[in-house]
Amino acid sequence: MKKEGWSKKQIAQNYELGRPLDAELAITLFEKISEIIKTDYDNKALLDAGCGNGRVTLPISKKYPNLKIVGIDKSEEMLSILKKRIKDNNIGNYKAINSDLSKIDYDENHFDFSLISSVLHSMKNWREILGEIIRVTKRAGFLILISEAGDMYDIGLGYKKSKKRDLMEKFWTKYIELRNKHNIENARDSQVGIRWGLGHPELIANLKKEKNLDSVNDFTIKWKKTFKIRDFMKIVELKCWSSMFTVDDEKYQKIVKDLKEWIKEEKISPDAKCVSNFIVNCEVVKLR
Repeated sequence: MKKEGWSKKQIAQNYELGRPLDAELAITLFEKISEIIKTDYDNKALLDAGCGNGRVTLPISKKYPNLKIVGIDKSEEMLSILKKRIKDNNIGNYKAINSDLSKIDYDENHFDFSLISSVLHSMKNWREILGEIIRVTKRAGFLILISEAGDMYDIGLGYKKSKKRDLMEKFWTKYIELRNKHNIENARDSQVGIRWGLGHPELIANLKKEKNLDSVNDFTIKWKKTFKIRDFMKIVELKCWSSMFTVDDEKYQKIVKDLKEWIKEEKISPDAKCVSNFIVNCEVVKLR
């Protein structure tokens, strides 16, 4: 039985659909970071560890042309999209590298900043990777830890129900019910590393234990995004989340089929709108 009924290229192309973070929000994050650390980004170097298709740092490269950015990811499909975007936008300060984060090909104390965003929840060896990122980050340099939470994630991953009891909750609750009906593992079980959610308590505890942490400042930004039911259905059909594309495809297609039938039975319009509240948390860690 085929276990991987999904396209890596397809996942890369639709990554932002399941993890929305617009360019303005990314820029606002880095403006606030600059205020906290009391320095600008001129002639500095930033590592994006697990850059994907550049959803966070590509807008930053345009905003701060004197900031040298290195994005590292092991997905050739993600990097293919990132490299095309770099070329199409004539960006000269962004270098994309296909490599494993457990062995970064840079000398010690190279980067002024290292960004970790939406990557360690899928890595069992996250402690090893964290140590490697710290190695290539300058002493007294900064780790930028970005984490996200939102109604859509909470309900779609089976964490909790919203207080609104609206159409968005109805859709994603049905999706979880169908996973259970077809004996598919809990959506959260795909998270083999640090738990997805706001903040990185395990990571911070590790930094303290290894005596790598000098100080930490954090802030959050709240925002909203409007989706249509057809957008939610696309997230499901295109398997935008790791909890989706790691599932046996034969079973997964039963979810897709049942969900489509349920939408018809409930007479839900594909253009019906839902609003999801999101929170982005940023922890700015100064290393010692």
